[in-house]
Amino acid sequence: MHKFEVEYKKLNAGQKQAVDTIDGPVLVIAGPGTGKTQLLSLRVANILRTTDTNPNNILCLTYTESGQSAMLQRLTSLLGKEAKRLEIHTFHGFGTHLINRFNEYFTDLTNFRPADDLALYETLLSCFEQLSRNNPLSKMAYGQFIYQADVAGRISQLKQAGITPSEALNRAETDINWSKTTGRKIAAAFNKVGRLSLKVLPQLAISLEPILNEELTGLAEICLSELRVALEDASGSNKTLPLSQFKKKWLSSEEGNLYFKPYDQLKKLVALSELYDLYEKELRKRKLYDYDDMILYALEKLENNKEFLSLVQETYQFILADEYQDTNAAQARIITLIAANPVNEDRPNVMVVGDDDQAIYGFQGAMGNALLHFRERWRDVTTITLKDNYRSTQHIIDTARSLIMRGQNRLEDYYEDIEKSLRANANHPSVEPVVFEAASPQAVLEKAVSSSRSVDSTNQLAIIATKHKYLRELADSLDKAKINYYYEGREDLLNDPSVSKTLL
Repeated sequence: MHKFEVEYKKLNAGQKQAVDTIDGPVLVIAGPGTGKTQLLSLRVANILRTTDTNPNNILCLTYTESGQSAMLQRLTSLLGKEAKRLEIHTFHGFGTHLINRFNEYFTDLTNFRPADDLALYETLLSCFEQLSRNNPLSKMAYGQFIYQADVAGRISQLKQAGITPSEALNRAETDINWSKTTGRKIAAAFNKVGRLSLKVLPQLAISLEPILNEELTGLAEICLSELRVALEDASGSNKTLPLSQFKKKWLSSEEGNLYFKPYDQLKKLVALSELYDLYEKELRKRKLYDYDDMILYALEKLENNKEFLSLVQETYQFILADEYQDTNAAQARIITLIAANPVNEDRPNVMVVGDDDQAIYGFQGAMGNALLHFRERWRDVTTITLKDNYRSTQHIIDTARSLIMRGQNRLEDYYEDIEKSLRANANHPSVEPVVFEAASPQAVLEKAVSSSRSVDSTNQLAIIATKHKYLRELADSLDKAKINYYYEGREDLLNDPSVSKTLL
């Protein structure tokens, strides 16, 4: 362990605390460039150094294969061949590992194989072809089902949330029944007062009061929560704008009357849930499982088979999870189930590392509040915030922080003991970035033109937008202005004209 001692001395105080705290739940808030990979590796080495734990009883999870590779390389440099005995997996890889390692509990998956993209496309296409003509998802254009790609993404999101077809259908039917009853009452209340004005606010509030006292979940909870806020804001500001915005989002007009807008969307959600069930049956019929099933099958077995859960809990005595802010609900539930061994009395030896400001996989189902849930779930969680940044200058760090603090529902907003301002701990040339907030795409273009004509050849402009469509529109304008730029974005191959013709 001489290598461990050499590397340990290089750590700062926060990193050392994370390495040394091997008992109980630990939450490490690791901002960009704060040296979390080395921390994770040294903590594993410290567990082996100070306890009698076997390497294969330590579970290390990360989000990407590159993260898995980096962790394995660091551990190999510290532990040598012993590192190969550690359980180091991506989340999806871990699902497959559980199925393979404990295959006696997954006999229903014997001879199943992972499906490639073409097999998944053909399977879903087969499901669409079985739909009746009056199904809201069966609409076709140019000989193709127009909802197929969207449905594939929605089913993936349901699986990532750990929601089975029957659960999805129950939730959809609950929402649609609420929409038919309470949703219509909301529309009727707005219909009754007619045009919104300050004069009708008291009458509207009285009509809605019985509805607002309902205790519900799902769509109902979201709708009623927004309605309460809209009524409070309208009353407090003496303006009808908050209610007008609610009305625009939740209600639609037809022949002068308002109706509850989500009802039509919910009919599609019911159809989606039924198609999800058909898709799962078709996959099993073909002895296939898709990417998300790797996690979902393992999760279902952990939740429904106590013997299997106990065996897995006994196997993994220490758990470390990197990039925890990007976990989706199904992945987080797996970690929680394994960690919740009764002998731990709600203080499992599990450490998660992440940063809520670096959550980037929302499009893949990431919860966004996984770190918050972790801290609330376990008893006496040790929280460590790493503040030394070894990557950037203080100017860049401060500028980035001024932007990120505009976000909502951040850990700093909930806990007084979490303060995430970073300090530069690296010798880099001083760079002072300037943030320019554009009021319109034209303003961005004008800024790009002036930047390109700057006499300072080192002057560079980075353009950030909320969606790729805005950047694609701007790229056309930059082309016309003959400004050189680099744009990185992913295209949907199935929407390529040549591919569409082939599929026809």
